[in-house]
Amino acid sequence: PSAWKPAEPYTDQYPVVTYEERKFETGTSPYSPLPTLAPRFWIPWYGYSYDSGWLGGLYTFGQDVAERHAYAVTALYGPKTNRVWYTFDYVYDGLPPTFHLHASDTDATYGDLLKDPFGSKDYVERQKTYGLEMIVPLIKTQTQHVISLGYQWRELSALTILPPWPLYSGPIPAEGVLASGKLSYLFNSSRRYNFSISPEDGRTLQVGYERLDKSLGSDFELNKYTVDWHEYVDFPWAHQVLLVRAFAGGSTGQQITQRAFSLGGESSGGSTITEDDVLSIDDRDVFLRGYPENEFRGKTAALGTLEYRFPIANIERGGGQTPFFLRRLHGAIFGEAGNAWDGTFHASDLKRSVGAELRLDLDFAYRIPLTLRLAFAKGLDEEGKYSVFLGLWTPL
Repeated sequence: PSAWKPAEPYTDQYPVVTYEERKFETGTSPYSPLPTLAPRFWIPWYGYSYDSGWLGGLYTFGQDVAERHAYAVTALYGPKTNRVWYTFDYVYDGLPPTFHLHASDTDATYGDLLKDPFGSKDYVERQKTYGLEMIVPLIKTQTQHVISLGYQWRELSALTILPPWPLYSGPIPAEGVLASGKLSYLFNSSRRYNFSISPEDGRTLQVGYERLDKSLGSDFELNKYTVDWHEYVDFPWAHQVLLVRAFAGGSTGQQITQRAFSLGGESSGGSTITEDDVLSIDDRDVFLRGYPENEFRGKTAALGTLEYRFPIANIERGGGQTPFFLRRLHGAIFGEAGNAWDGTFHASDLKRSVGAELRLDLDFAYRIPLTLRLAFAKGLDEEGKYSVFLGLWTPL
C-alpha cells in the first residue's frame, strides 16, 4: 500500500450533449398485423419418395410484431411427375387458448408393404391432411402443462401402381379418409441454460388419445393411445446429459393394411422433428435409426433410447457479412431398440441399433435456430443397415 499513488482529479472529457426539442405528429389507429407479417427469409428445402422422385423448393415462416400470428410454409416441386408437396402451419396466439391450423400434401413410403410369394415392393401413398387444434397452456415457474384438443382429416390415396405385378396376391393398402378427434396432455420440467446443447435436469411427458369415427367423416373406426417419456439425467460435468426415452403406442378397433404405427428411418433432412420432441397422438411414424423408413408396422409400437450428449466447442462466432452465427458444436452416442407388431410381444423381436451424431447449432437470419446433423447409425438385427446421413432440424 505504501507504493500506491493517489488517483488524479477527475476531469470530464466529454461535452454535454443537448438536443433541440421538436414536435412530432402522433396518432392512434387499430392494430393491423399485415405490415409486419410478411416472411423475411427463405431456406432451400428438399424431399424424396420413390414414385415422386426428388423434389426441391423452400421453407419459410413469419410472424407479426406483436407475435399474435405466426406461420410456417414448406413448398416443394418434383419434375418427375409434376408432384407438389406442401406443409402449412398457422398459429393464432392473440387470446387464450392458442389455435393451430395445419394443412399438408406429402408422400409416405412403407418398406416392403406389397409382398407375396413372387416378391416384395415398397408402397408409396399420397397423404392430404387438414387439422385444427386448440391448445390450452398452463405455465408455471418451474413446470409447464399443456392440454390440446383437436380434429384431423387425412385422405390416403395410392401413388404406387396397383397391383404391382400380374397375379399379385398380397395385401392391398387401404385408401380413403381417416377423420378423428384427439386429446393430449403435455408436461415439461426440463430446462435450458445459456450454453446448453440439450434440455437438462427434468423430464417431458405426453399422453394422448385419438378416436377415428365414421360420425366424424372417417371411413374407418379406430382407437389410438400413446405415451412418450423423455428423462434428462445430468452428469457432474457442465451440460453433459443422458437422454432416457420410452415410447409406447397401442390401438384397438378396425385395422388397415398400413397399421396404426410405423417404425424405422431417421428424422433427417428437412425435418422439424428432433429426438427431444415427444410424439403427438396423430403421429404414426416412430423413428428408429439404422433401419429403412416405415419398415415395421403394427397395431402396437414401442421404442426405448439411451443417448449420451456432450459439448465439444462453444464457437460463438459469426461469418462476417453472412447471415449465419455459429453457436455450439456437440456430439451424441446412442443405442435404441423398438418394434411395431400385431398380437403377442416377444423380446426377441426387438430391433436394435447403435450410432453417433455430430451436431452444429447455429442461428440463421439473426433469429432462426438451426441444427445441422452428421449422423452414423447401424441396425443390429434383420433389415438393419449401416447409414450415414446429413440432416437439418429447425423449429416449427
